[in-house]
Amino acid sequence: MAGTAFILLLVLVWVQAPKSVEYETIEIPVPEGFFIEELLQINDAGVVAGQMRNTTDLYDHLFVWDRDHGLRDLGIPPFVSRPYWIWIADINNRGQLIGVFGPIPDEEEEGTVHSYLCRSFFYDPQDGFREIGALKGHWNPDVRSLNDRGQVVGYCEHLMPDEKRVFRLFVWDPETGIRDPNLTGWVGNINERGQVLVKDAEGSAFSIWSPDGDLYRLERSDYGPMTWGYLDDTGGIVGWISDSAPSNAFRIFQWDRQQGYHFLARISEQNDDRSNSIIEINDRKFLFYQQKKPFDWFGLVGWNYYSGIQLRIYSVGEDVTIVKGIYPIRYPDSRSWSINRNGWMVRAEDQKAYVMIPKGKAGKKKD
Repeated sequence: MAGTAFILLLVLVWVQAPKSVEYETIEIPVPEGFFIEELLQINDAGVVAGQMRNTTDLYDHLFVWDRDHGLRDLGIPPFVSRPYWIWIADINNRGQLIGVFGPIPDEEEEGTVHSYLCRSFFYDPQDGFREIGALKGHWNPDVRSLNDRGQVVGYCEHLMPDEKRVFRLFVWDPETGIRDPNLTGWVGNINERGQVLVKDAEGSAFSIWSPDGDLYRLERSDYGPMTWGYLDDTGGIVGWISDSAPSNAFRIFQWDRQQGYHFLARISEQNDDRSNSIIEINDRKFLFYQQKKPFDWFGLVGWNYYSGIQLRIYSVGEDVTIVKGIYPIRYPDSRSWSINRNGWMVRAEDQKAYVMIPKGKAGKKKD
């Protein structure tokens, strides 16, 4: 009887244990005299976009990469003048890009309210680069998200008399140009219907803005306020909530207007004030990490905070997958990670770029 119970226990543990997927890691080769900068993006076709810096003059070139064509140097937009900084904000499944650039401030301006000056651009593989302007009376157009229709969302700044910055939402597309929804706060993504996820200026509430002018304010969940989310193409949201103490856990949820919040998983404890276990999300995948705690015998075990980090993917409707076979993880809460809907990941580290692709069936593109 005891042996049977033990076998049943092993079966139960095996059934409940997260599945694992082996990944292959590809280092993106860069031309001699260049190195990779931090911010990279990847679309669902596995096309990576980012910046590579020239070691001679320390200026960036934009590039795209895929397995079939290798790395292609896009240079810089023709309206960018030196000295400048530049980075990619998003890439859609048509290979269109959006990004931000600006002048490098001199030493006297560094750290002042005027030191961060930016402009935005849109790139189409067929038509090349176009600049995205700011709303009238505003400055620093900062683009954030791009859908497959070429529609862009971002925000501009307005400087109040007391030098307080106010962030105002804008939407843009190649056909009709810029539009002012008359909203302030922070923006999330823009979905294929042109709807935008908006976080208010106080950071306490989220709303969904629609192109017809409708603004739907989300209610608070029973577990607390929403931390962040991703707006899917139906107008629903997948996101996470950070429970208040004492549990201090992250809960992944789905939300729609009919059902409200419905919770999918409690995936991770918040590690500490330095980091957030969620690295990147889209409407199908959550890339996050868990910190494995060591067995510390009377405080004699030395411990590096990052050495115990284990990468995880939560797939909506499928549960948690353990990621194996990737390049050793360091600083997973940095901005150098991106994941597409098929589980392909990209990250930059030590001035190099790595694409991580799930092996076998997990690596095949989904419809």
